[in-house]
Amino acid sequence: MTWSLTFTLTMVWSVLALSVVAVLLYLYMVGQGAASKVTSVIYLVPPITAIQGWLFFDEAFSTATVIGFTICALAVYLVMRGPKLGFTK
Repeated sequence: MTWSLTFTLTMVWSVLALSVVAVLLYLYMVGQGAASKVTSVIYLVPPITAIQGWLFFDEAFSTATVIGFTICALAVYLVMRGPKLGFTK
């Protein structure tokens, strides 16, 4: 292993942001709301990762990536919105 600035920043990001902050945020959200709504947010991890790859590593979006992002975002929206109760006549 060769210590470099890139390696060190990657480890700090992985340990602090992805592990500690993500778990604390997840536990906070579970304490504040319905577990199913909080769990649905996990489905946004792959699209957000694809966006980060595009921003930081110049990775290209494929058609499948865009379709997958759209499906994930729509699914999370539907779960967060919740069912509409009652019927109108």
